[in-house]
Amino acid sequence: MSEEVALLPLFAVSVRDLVAFVLMQGDLARGVALMTQAYDAAHEGVKAHLELQSSRPEGYQPEVSLKTVVEHEGTLALKLRGRIDGLWEREDGSVQIEEIKTVSASLPDAPRKQHWAQAQLYAWIYLLDHPLDQIEICLTYMSRKTREVRHFIEMLSRTEIEAFAQDAISSYLSWLSRQVAWDAKRDASLRDAPFPYVGYRQGQREMAISSYRTITKRGRCFIEAPTGIGKTMATLFPALKALGEGHARKIFFLTAKTPGRRVAEQALADMREAGMHVRSLTLTAREKLCFGSEDGKPCDTETCPFALGYYDRLKGALEDVFDVEQLDREAIEKLARKHQVCPFEFSLDAALWSDVIICDYNYAFDPKAMLRRFFAEGGDDYVLLVDEAHNLPDRARGMFSAEIEKSPLWELKRALQKDVPVLSKLLHRLNKEFVALGKLLESGEKEGSFEDDEEPDVTFRYFASGTQEACLILSHLPQRIKLLLWEFLVQAEALLATPGEAEYRASLQEQVFVVRDFWRALSWQDESFRLLFVSQGRESRLWLYCLDPSGLLSEMTGRCAATLFFSATLSPPRYFCTLLGGEEGDPFLQLASPFPPEHLQVFVEPGIETTYRARANSYQDIAVAIQQMVAGFAGNYLVFFPSYRYLEEVLVLFLEADPACHVIFQKPGMTEEERDAFLAMYDREQEKPLVGFAVMGGIFGEGVDLVGEKLSGAIIVGVGLPQVGLERDLLREYYEQKEGSGFAYAYIYPGMGRVLQAAGRVIRSEQDKGALLLIDRRFQQRPYRDLFPRWWLPQTFSLKDKR
Repeated sequence: MSEEVALLPLFAVSVRDLVAFVLMQGDLARGVALMTQAYDAAHEGVKAHLELQSSRPEGYQPEVSLKTVVEHEGTLALKLRGRIDGLWEREDGSVQIEEIKTVSASLPDAPRKQHWAQAQLYAWIYLLDHPLDQIEICLTYMSRKTREVRHFIEMLSRTEIEAFAQDAISSYLSWLSRQVAWDAKRDASLRDAPFPYVGYRQGQREMAISSYRTITKRGRCFIEAPTGIGKTMATLFPALKALGEGHARKIFFLTAKTPGRRVAEQALADMREAGMHVRSLTLTAREKLCFGSEDGKPCDTETCPFALGYYDRLKGALEDVFDVEQLDREAIEKLARKHQVCPFEFSLDAALWSDVIICDYNYAFDPKAMLRRFFAEGGDDYVLLVDEAHNLPDRARGMFSAEIEKSPLWELKRALQKDVPVLSKLLHRLNKEFVALGKLLESGEKEGSFEDDEEPDVTFRYFASGTQEACLILSHLPQRIKLLLWEFLVQAEALLATPGEAEYRASLQEQVFVVRDFWRALSWQDESFRLLFVSQGRESRLWLYCLDPSGLLSEMTGRCAATLFFSATLSPPRYFCTLLGGEEGDPFLQLASPFPPEHLQVFVEPGIETTYRARANSYQDIAVAIQQMVAGFAGNYLVFFPSYRYLEEVLVLFLEADPACHVIFQKPGMTEEERDAFLAMYDREQEKPLVGFAVMGGIFGEGVDLVGEKLSGAIIVGVGLPQVGLERDLLREYYEQKEGSGFAYAYIYPGMGRVLQAAGRVIRSEQDKGALLLIDRRFQQRPYRDLFPRWWLPQTFSLKDKR
């Protein structure tokens, strides 16, 4: 790259993505087709490629990386990269470029346009450094099921290759030139824009400086910043400043819940009011956006009018993106209806042209939902802002874990019995393997081996969790089960690739996704995972459980330019740094509350025991304590319980006492509308105090912003420990061996995190004053009290003295 080109704005794109954009046309693929492509690339496609590549003659080079930089009219530079499946430089001086594609359906009768274009661009990049007059292109298709192969071979002149490449690249560069013009406008506005508020809150400037330093130095940083500092602005503002200076290409604001996304949208709106030009996009779940959704499930893309012809209309929709700076749900739906395109897929495509993407953790970390267009091959110019990062460890465990349940496979077996007997019989054999594992579990042996297993070193350990569940812990998946799962995927994908509307199709597709996810997770299995066969009553499942997500999180964040983890509750620091994939030397910033300590009166009621065994004896005392707290410190309250059952028992007694207040309560599975209606009650003027009963760690336990007199206090019942069970027992065992703190890692730290988040609902602004009551004798014990924020000044609240 010349010195002049190095000074131009640089954009990177893969050959595959460039071709897909330039040649886009036709319909959205059916969901299973998209799944098959991802599965193909990760698993069987790789295997098929290796088979073909190993059969090629001497001198054939597999997996050859290519890249080049193209300068455009002195305004930008395009870095084009890719990898040739096969390069054959023959002894006679001729050269063949081979592109290999595997398919689950029948082999095509002609080369597909995008695949042929991809091979041509690889040939063009190769010719830039080789003075050949012509080059041979070979496009090879292979059936994953039959291993049948079909080749399409053609010798093309250098002139033909160059003409095609120039047309394709010029078409892409015309879009990039729009982005360059936008970037120039954006960067100029970011360079001179002031902080959007009158001044920084206490601690907010320090947090912003630390955030900026981390991004410009390309690292990770952990920030514990109490409620009220303004964490969202203290990360987004410096991140945008760094983006405007060229330290990043894109910012991902990652949240666990909807309220966090709304706060980020408002912060960006405030920055626009201050003169900053930023294009942001909020990703909304497919089932919420889908215009044809039924029962919460997205429509069938084979019949949906927004999917048919989607790519024919997409460029027109994308042109309108350049005129909108805030692409929230409303804006996406409006543009999607205008251009008759699928709103969810449109939002993903619009993300390519956005500066800030606000989305759930899943889109960056979950292999099943990850935005592959950004993270599959890197992300070294992206910044991740991980909001409410205390939620990520448990969420990540779920992302990296996978399970296969016996019952759905058996039901599918019965549904296929008449029309697809071969696949039905395969599922019957798989069911027999589940039964055999169940018998081994019932035997009660501490260790055993699977009869006739091809790998006799497979052993199992019996594990009883103290609940209804029991399990076998497997060192690895028995070979027979592994082969059956693989054969199921091959046959099922081939069946789904053929047209049809059979009744079993939806359940078959669902189980293909389940098995594929399990297969993918098996490739990560190491000492941080447990492979289990779990039985509870008549139900059983194979479960690959991720105990420790730190390694995978570290790998993912390590590919990005910088990552900021921030929350009001990241204590103790070692616990969160360990679980979130931090490394030695990563900075950890702990900030004090920006509000005077006396604004929050903290009371501890140590005379009530709320352990599981003692709960039945505590209901009446807790009802009285709530009544006395509300009477003694007037105002609206939220009361948090460890479970719905506990909430319901106390609620009945509280209402029987005819309290002088209005009572509302959280129900299981509340919709977004019901949640909003619950919170709206705090916005109204009440004749009597309002008391809301809620569950700790639930939708009202964090992300709720009730400022001023809307909320005067919170009452927290119990120390928030997760429910005892198999999952927590496995975590306790693992972290006892790894850290010597099994109970703390599995129970105390997650539980107190819920407590502190719930407590954070009370003081939200400089003017707020309120009260907090903690009910449980354990709040007097050191392991729990040591986790109190250092600015709390707890007092004793004795129920006995107040009766």
